Amino acid sequence: MDLNNAEQLTAMLYQMSSTMILLLIPLVLAFTSFNTCRFFLGPVVFRSSFAKKSYSLLGLFGIPLHEFAHLSAALLFGHKILRIKMFSWNSDAYVEHAYNPKSAYQLIGNFFVAIAPFIFPILLFKFVFPLDFVCSINLGINVSLTLRDAILLAPDIFTHVLVIGHWYEMVFFALVCFYCIPSNQDFKNAAKGAVGALPFLFLMIFLLQFLPMRDEIVSSFLVVGVFGAFVAVFGWIFFWLVALVQLKLCTTNS
Repeated sequence: MDLNNAEQLTAMLYQMSSTMILLLIPLVLAFTSFNTCRFFLGPVVFRSSFAKKSYSLLGLFGIPLHEFAHLSAALLFGHKILRIKMFSWNSDAYVEHAYNPKSAYQLIGNFFVAIAPFIFPILLFKFVFPLDFVCSINLGINVSLTLRDAILLAPDIFTHVLVIGHWYEMVFFALVCFYCIPSNQDFKNAAKGAVGALPFLFLMIFLLQFLPMRDEIVSSFLVVGVFGAFVAVFGWIFFWLVALVQLKLCTTNS
């Protein structure tokens, strides 16, 4: 292998690794923010009947969308659907499915079934709220600088949507991001197929390098993930404050 080929191979491998990092970090960031806040603030939120009902009410669209994403991916990977609850006021919604552990395709599917809800806000972001200035992030060659740019840019989605659109569009998009973040149980399910999914992910990322929309796709993942993390933190704080107010009023009146 001559020097030029070696340099090209090194550059390709670095670009692929950078792409994988920029695709996975948003998912991990949104997941960590949402589930950490749920762990610490959720017990108070779900002790309050009003906060709990508010959580369900605001999730009238997002919760079924979350479960529909699981359902679609499960069917795509040939899983058997056992039970479905798209929405409930009093308990968690779910899609219960079974797979053949001897089928590599179905086993790998566990990973994609688990992360499927995260894809819906990205599609919404791309086709319903096509914010071109966000998708023009320069990925460059420095992953840390790209992440910094996304973190600084994500809050601007609020003001940008309000300027070019309507406030209810921003609220709708924020709610979809909040309720479509994978849960702890989703990630436990993802672990069942994570190892088998790695070669498939590497192939997808390799092919992605040759697409003219590569930067736009990666930027959409990145910004929606960072935006979702912001929404997760503020969303749980909102429900927590609602719960505290009701619990305080109940204590005062008793």
